[in-house]
Amino acid sequence: MKFGEALILLNAGHTVTRKGWNGKGMFLIRAGGYMVEADKVKPNGPINAEFLKRRGLDHLEILPHIDMWTVNSEGRQAYLPGWLASQSDMLADDWMEYKEPAEEKKSKIFTLNPTQVEAMRRSGLWKTSPPIVEVHKKPHWTQTPKGKVILANRKPRGKKK
Repeated sequence: MKFGEALILLNAGHTVTRKGWNGKGMFLIRAGGYMVEADKVKPNGPINAEFLKRRGLDHLEILPHIDMWTVNSEGRQAYLPGWLASQSDMLADDWMEYKEPAEEKKSKIFTLNPTQVEAMRRSGLWKTSPPIVEVHKKPHWTQTPKGKVILANRKPRGKKK
């Protein structure tokens, strides 16, 4: 699969990887595309509630972006926010959907948006109107029940005014 097709899968909620990557278990996800209330932003970070309020904002908007789950040669695993494709990545044709070895398959029915439909038509994956597509959509960790509990139970850092 080519990089453009991998991007279509990412936008549809799938995880993708390359056969050519050395670290087994490495994959990309599409993250962001949500808002965080100003009072729930890290208080000691450079973008905090006071910073947002000085600009007349009551939410921090996290724009959609691509993140990577990394694995190095020693087996260290880490989350890398803000992954950027190299020229080799963009020109490679060894992209594929990533599947966890013991991943439980759960499906969600959804319809592609017009931009995704046009991209799929241009790629030659279908010639007529798209059907409703069945995919495995993985939510961002903050949108899972466990993630919501973790966020709700976080202790505030620093002093509140």
